[in-house]
Amino acid sequence: MAKARFCPDEEPAPFAIFTIDEQDFTTCPVREVRSESLDALRMYNFYSAGFLPTAGGILDQPNILMEQIEVVRAVEAEAAEDKKRRNAALKRMAR
Repeated sequence: MAKARFCPDEEPAPFAIFTIDEQDFTTCPVREVRSESLDALRMYNFYSAGFLPTAGGILDQPNILMEQIEVVRAVEAEAAEDKKRRNAALKRMAR
């Protein structure tokens, strides 16, 4: 992953650069992500591309993997809905 401004080994910004669930971050929030979450995101990306880690179909996959995929899918859907609402609000403001 490319290093971004205010990421892990840099000084905090003098202002919030991200707000997630009403929590302000003055540094890159990547440092807050646990390795288990990164693993789940990697597996979700493989799943989305049509690759599963265990031979067979969905029912042959580890239950924990399928649960992680459902969580990531739900968060992805929520983010898409939030984006849709923000875009609609911006369009209304532009009128």
